[in-house]
Amino acid sequence: MAYKEGIIKTKNYLLQFEHLLIMTKQNFLELAKQNLQGFYWPAWFPYPSSWFRALILVPIALPGTHLIVWGLTGIIISFVENRPLLLSFSLWFGIFLPTVFLAFLYHFIWYIWQRRNSKNTLSKLIPSCSSIWQGFYTTFVLALSFIIIVALFTELTFLECKYSQIAKSLNICNKYLTERTIKSIFSSIENKKFFVQPWFIIWIFNVSYLFQLELLFKKILNNQLKLIWKNKYKFNKNDAVRLENTDLPNDKQDNKNKKHQRQILEASQKYYNKSKNNKLVKLIFNLLAIGGTGLFLFTKVPLIKNNLSLYISSPNISSKITFNPDVFQQAGNKAISTANLAQSTIPEKEWKKVIIQWQAATSLMKTVPPANPNDATGQQRITKYKKKLRSTKRCSEGSVIKGSDGVQVQCVRNKWVPKL
Repeated sequence: MAYKEGIIKTKNYLLQFEHLLIMTKQNFLELAKQNLQGFYWPAWFPYPSSWFRALILVPIALPGTHLIVWGLTGIIISFVENRPLLLSFSLWFGIFLPTVFLAFLYHFIWYIWQRRNSKNTLSKLIPSCSSIWQGFYTTFVLALSFIIIVALFTELTFLECKYSQIAKSLNICNKYLTERTIKSIFSSIENKKFFVQPWFIIWIFNVSYLFQLELLFKKILNNQLKLIWKNKYKFNKNDAVRLENTDLPNDKQDNKNKKHQRQILEASQKYYNKSKNNKLVKLIFNLLAIGGTGLFLFTKVPLIKNNLSLYISSPNISSKITFNPDVFQQAGNKAISTANLAQSTIPEKEWKKVIIQWQAATSLMKTVPPANPNDATGQQRITKYKKKLRSTKRCSEGSVIKGSDGVQVQCVRNKWVPKL
């Protein structure tokens, strides 16, 4: 008998424990919402759900970023060059395919979590509108977050160049550094070393804030819909309450009002005490979060500064940069044509044209990249072109100038022959 009673008690305990687990799983989100209702979370700082969704993207969607970035690049090129076929392929591989994949992924994960017992097979296999939206918005978040990363680090890598060098070859430097940045990010993703990269920290913050924007938008939209619904049926509800109150006797109505006022006072007192404690907790949490983030970023500043040269000087990321050999030759040809124009007898107004051409030759020579083999020769020619430009300006004014041999030369009939 004792053995049977022990078995029965054990079964009862197991049934109670199983029932408790089922109730806990079913009411997990509801209980969490009820416990967090009194806790105020600042809207400018991402919610824990936003951070959680950002971390989920690391093993799931981060490896597929190549496809999304390639698709966006193809879309931009197709619009610029008017290529419909490239646009269709880019939309398919860059937006539609990742959206469908992420929608199915969200759909199956949600069904596993909820364990819905639906008799309809299509509802289990086909993603819902919510899953499709999650897939599309996740694709948008991945694309926008990496665009922000590339733009930010492209600007930061300009610090590795001298200001004069940037002014000489802005377009070449911009194209080169952007290519280096993208390939360095993708290389760290392929090698699974992105956790120690500075851009990964910024990426986590970008994705978390983008998910936070979605939550705030849904919250505002939900509140607006509730307000519209409340205003629509407010009149009917007030009429029903008024009719109900008229049916009660006066003494019962007074007792009901006093009881209601007492409940309001007690609830307001509890809310005041609870909100006071929550404000203190919120202040401490925000200070700790801001202080920890600031300390972490402060320790990472030297690492970020040292890694800036990675996008320029790393030999393992991409092939050598290709230069345009015609730039140096074009600048030399421009200077020769300008000198030939100055050798001829020209009117006084034409000297302005000579001055403009000397300025153009100087600016064109400045576009020679610093790593070009002819850079040293180009710097010397820039100095010579500037001297010729100053002499041409003085000659156009009719001044007396000295030649390279020290002999004074008078600009006779607005004619002067500068030596290259």
